[in-house]
Amino acid sequence: MKTINSRIAHLIAIEGLNNNSFAKRIGVSSTTISYLVGERQSRPGFDVIEKIAVAFPDINMDWLIRGTGPERKQAGKAPDTFWSLMQNERSRYGTLMGLHGSLSGDFDVVLGELKTASN
Repeated sequence: MKTINSRIAHLIAIEGLNNNSFAKRIGVSSTTISYLVGERQSRPGFDVIEKIAVAFPDINMDWLIRGTGPERKQAGKAPDTFWSLMQNERSRYGTLMGLHGSLSGDFDVVLGELKTASN
C-alpha cells in the first residue's frame, strides 16, 4: 500500500467497517472519509490522523502515516517515531498560531492524552 489513503481504506476493511461507520467511530463526516478513500484521494489533515490514533490505539501510526512497520503496535510500546512526528507537528502548530498560550496548551493536552492512551 503506497499511499496513506490506501492504508486508511485497508484499516476500514480490516476493522470490518464501512466508510460511514468508520467516520462515526473517529468523529468526522462520511464525506471526509469518501474524499480520503474514494476517487478524490484527498490527503488527510492532522486532525483526521489524530482522531484515527485515538479511535484505534492499537494501530501503528508509523504504518498509517508512512507505510513502515507492522499495521499493529507491538504490545505495550508506541513507536518513538510517532511521538517525534507529533512533537514536530506541535512545533509547526505553535509557530503557525503565533505561540498563543491557550492554543499551544490545548495541543499539549491532546498529545499527552494520546501518549497516555497508547501506554
